[in-house]
Amino acid sequence: MEKRRETHKLLQYYKITENLTPNYLKEILPIQHYQQHDHNTRHSQNYINIHCRTSHFFNSFVPSTTRLWNNLPNDTKESESLNSLKHKLNSSINIPRYYFDGTRRGQIYHARLRMKCSSLKHHLFLKNLEPSPYCSCGGIETTSHFLLLCPKYANERSVLNSLEIPVTCDLLLFGDENLDYETNKRIFITVQDFILKTKRFS
Repeated sequence: MEKRRETHKLLQYYKITENLTPNYLKEILPIQHYQQHDHNTRHSQNYINIHCRTSHFFNSFVPSTTRLWNNLPNDTKESESLNSLKHKLNSSINIPRYYFDGTRRGQIYHARLRMKCSSLKHHLFLKNLEPSPYCSCGGIETTSHFLLLCPKYANERSVLNSLEIPVTCDLLLFGDENLDYETNKRIFITVQDFILKTKRFS
């Protein structure tokens, strides 16, 4: 129950930081480290913990959730959507069994895309390992670009069309808890088939 409360608080915190709530709510959040110091560190994107004089304030929403947020892995804090963050937070509670379907190599490449730890240009650029996030086709090589948009893999992408359901980047990465196991399994195996056929990470 406590874990679910923390997840709910973190989802609300994300909505505030991403301007998905009224603007005045963002004004109650503390500033981030990079706004106070001009040097870049791995904690630059963290929010400054609030000094609390009472235990009541210490346990209130903003101070307590700021601490929770700062302790998240960077790839979780950098989630591209609310749904993506929800999947990452819930995965620490219960990993769906379809995450273990497919080939070992396919699972590894798929997981790296979920965690933004692949060799896509944008992922490397975020870690200062690549000078440019651009794909050779001219678009920014994000996960969604690779899976859904890049013209270099138009032929390989035909396997995704065989799913015969509306696809989004989140669906291809995380599945959908509202779908049955067999459907999610088919999605994961199909995505891994696409990844391997592109030979992008070989």
